[in-house]
Amino acid sequence: MWMREIISYKIVLFILLIVTFNISISYCQDIDIPIEDAFPKLTAKVLFAQDSVQVGSETGFAVIIDIKEGYHINSHTPTFDYLIPTVVEFEKIEGIIVKNIVYPDAALKSFEFSNKPLAVYEGKIKIFGTLKISLSITQGNYVIRGKVNYQACNDKQCFRPAEASFEAELKVVSLNESVRKINSEIFATALPQFADKMSALPEETIKVSEEKNEISEWINRKGYLITFILIFFMGILLNLTPCVFPVIPLTVGYFISQSEEKTVKIFFLSLFYVLGIAMMYSFLGVIAGVTGTLFGSALSNPFVLMFISLVIVILALSLFNLYELKPPVFLIKKAGSRRGLFGAFFMGLLVGIVAAPCIGPVILSLLIFVGEQRNPVLGFWMFFILAIGMGLPYIFLGIFTSKLKVLPKAGDWMVGVRKIFGLILLWLALYFIKPLFHHSLQVYKALEVLLLVGAGVYLIDIDKSGKNLKLFYYSKKLIGIIAFIYVIYIVATSRSVTKVDWKPYSEGIYNEAIHNHQKIIIDFYAIWCAPCMKLEEETFSNPEVVNELSKYVLLKIDLTSRNQPESEKKLMGELGVKGVPWIAFIDSDGKERKELRITEFVKPREFLEHLEGF
Repeated sequence: MWMREIISYKIVLFILLIVTFNISISYCQDIDIPIEDAFPKLTAKVLFAQDSVQVGSETGFAVIIDIKEGYHINSHTPTFDYLIPTVVEFEKIEGIIVKNIVYPDAALKSFEFSNKPLAVYEGKIKIFGTLKISLSITQGNYVIRGKVNYQACNDKQCFRPAEASFEAELKVVSLNESVRKINSEIFATALPQFADKMSALPEETIKVSEEKNEISEWINRKGYLITFILIFFMGILLNLTPCVFPVIPLTVGYFISQSEEKTVKIFFLSLFYVLGIAMMYSFLGVIAGVTGTLFGSALSNPFVLMFISLVIVILALSLFNLYELKPPVFLIKKAGSRRGLFGAFFMGLLVGIVAAPCIGPVILSLLIFVGEQRNPVLGFWMFFILAIGMGLPYIFLGIFTSKLKVLPKAGDWMVGVRKIFGLILLWLALYFIKPLFHHSLQVYKALEVLLLVGAGVYLIDIDKSGKNLKLFYYSKKLIGIIAFIYVIYIVATSRSVTKVDWKPYSEGIYNEAIHNHQKIIIDFYAIWCAPCMKLEEETFSNPEVVNELSKYVLLKIDLTSRNQPESEKKLMGELGVKGVPWIAFIDSDGKERKELRITEFVKPREFLEHLEGF
């Protein structure tokens, strides 16, 4: 009896199980979700392009998605709007911004359940992007978490939307710590628009400064000896920059008026001249690097400008044989056989001030390094080696120009050569006091026109030197004609032109722009900065540049005076301003785009390229 009851109970239970299974199948079929939907169709993980990342910088990431065989997922941009796209999402972390996410191209495939080919992903795919790290973030390890939202299908059916989680640890370090490129084989397959960003990352462990300080990199990789050699050759290359142009006529004019008959004496005269340049350049560089003052700011003093201009005028007039330059008698007696060396050294000190306003990548790297090390001795020798490299060509220039006096005379054509250089120096003297006319440039241009007209008349009609040498005589007249042509150019270009509408810096305007997520461009300049003036006259008056800049908030900070408001000093400290020109690009998140920073004169086309990257 009891056996019969047990058998009946088992039969009933079996029937209930079958009915429950059939109901489940029927339910799944009714809503078109297969039973196998309970199993994940893909896995996801995230990898980084560096073993760590510095504050204020960026690193790349790659989300690797491995889709199981026989399945596919919709692309990030599905064929039909109702299909669920594949999307990567990250959990928010204060101080870390996800940007530039790039999804791979999808494959178009045909399926029985669709009349039109669908854009899908299959197999293993990689989704790339970058993580931007804030300057203010706390250093340490951060767990980067995220998920992939997707909908998977096989060749006949689709499954409910799902998500796959991923996480990895990212170490944030200081600017002085090293980073290393990793997972190169993954990022080598990145899409072109993203691979360009990753190609700049270093292959080996180096110290990467926020300012891309090449000096720190070279010392870390090659040692001091190789670095000093590099700095020396960098100094030679400085002569290719426009801002050292005034040094050339100064050197020519000085050595024409101070030549010696023996080559050995000429060599030592040139050597002391270059040593003077190097001493002054080094002194100004170390002071700027250690104290944080602007490199070349000595020229902010009008008295310095007038003194330099006066010295140049004295040199110029000596070339017209109005007098002969000689050191004081007591110095001649004291110097003995070293006569003239003191004058050459003093002149070099003066030219060192003239050359100092040049600020570019090379000077910037040295200033940053000296400021970081706080080692004035090391900084002095670095600037000294740089200045020796810059001055090396002037040793040969001095020897060559001083020999003009001892060349065989063909009539008095050599007197004419001296007078031409004298006129060039007079123009240079006027050029150096140009900053004093920054509020009345028309007055400066009027003086320049008068000088050029006078020079043209003098060379064409008044000066009769060089008649015995026809080639020189007519070349001199041609130079006079060129002076008149330049006068016509000045007059023609003096008409009013449209210029960039800069606003004086105001903390209120700056903060409001940051609050409204507007992009900002800040121009730090000084009236004694020749590249700044050239930017203003040539680049910021270009119609295309003016039009493009109208899209941004434009602020200008005048660093001519050393008495800056506290708000400007604070901003200069935040942006690390070391000299002028210095143009900073602030993005809509309020962070500076340091790779776009401009620290030298650039032509309109190059400036527009910076704007394209902004």
